[in-house]
Amino acid sequence: MNVLILKDNYNSFEQYYLKKLNECGIRAEFYYTSSSILRKLFTHYALPLESFWYGKWKNNLNIYDCIIVFDSLHSAKLLEYIHKRFEGRLIFWHWNPIKKDKDKTILKKTKTICEHWTFNPEDAKNYEMNLNNQFFFYQKKNSVSKNNTAFFVGTEKGRYCQLIEISDELSKIGIAIDFHIISMDKKDNRKYIENKYMDYSNVITHIQKSKVVIEIVQDGQNGLTARALEAMFFETKLITNNKNIRNFEFYDSNNIFIIGEDDSDYLSLFLKKPFQPIQKKNLYMFEAQGWIKNF
Repeated sequence: MNVLILKDNYNSFEQYYLKKLNECGIRAEFYYTSSSILRKLFTHYALPLESFWYGKWKNNLNIYDCIIVFDSLHSAKLLEYIHKRFEGRLIFWHWNPIKKDKDKTILKKTKTICEHWTFNPEDAKNYEMNLNNQFFFYQKKNSVSKNNTAFFVGTEKGRYCQLIEISDELSKIGIAIDFHIISMDKKDNRKYIENKYMDYSNVITHIQKSKVVIEIVQDGQNGLTARALEAMFFETKLITNNKNIRNFEFYDSNNIFIIGEDDSDYLSLFLKKPFQPIQKKNLYMFEAQGWIKNF
């Protein structure tokens, strides 16, 4: 199947996925020709002639069997443009939970012109969408040694108190805390708070070197996250409040500690045990090629 993926490139995380998809032999392109302010005005406000800013991919749509569009759009226009000119499968991939009004509006406008797929079972149920996993990429084996650290990076999103509780518990058992809680409030000077996003290459380095990664999912989100997959592909332990993670093929209680289910008295022993390698076949459906096959 000849597949084209269209997605954003507005930060280092998005750029990493564009690069790695192409390295896997999957054609992936930035939606637009430019990241200029003028282009952003056109696409953010869905101004007339928005298609002027679409990339060269628009000239060869029908060489593909399937086009997968990632969910960073601000309007339905790009999907409508492709639908009128393309005869194959058109998939809109929601790799973020549906929270914003614009996401609901795009879903409503395009429900009949493309397939909608999500990683989040709650959204699949509420909005009658198909379900697929998040995905990551196989990594070359390396000899990076693990530090005695617990790593978290992410926006505050009401998770601060829970993260502090976890950091206190980990500190008591001798784990160094490497938390980067992002808040755009310049006056927020609480412990671990930062006002700038970490570059994704730096995030990956932290995950590779840490003993354990911390994941706190938001209410209403029970799908598998990219953070959990990053940990598994880099063979780093995971502490998460996502109870649904127990149902995935790669789950191993030696590698994943579930907050609210696993006994907190077991945490110290859990962190002392080595990471148990995961068979490649158990990660395949969560890798880029397997993710496409799932569709």
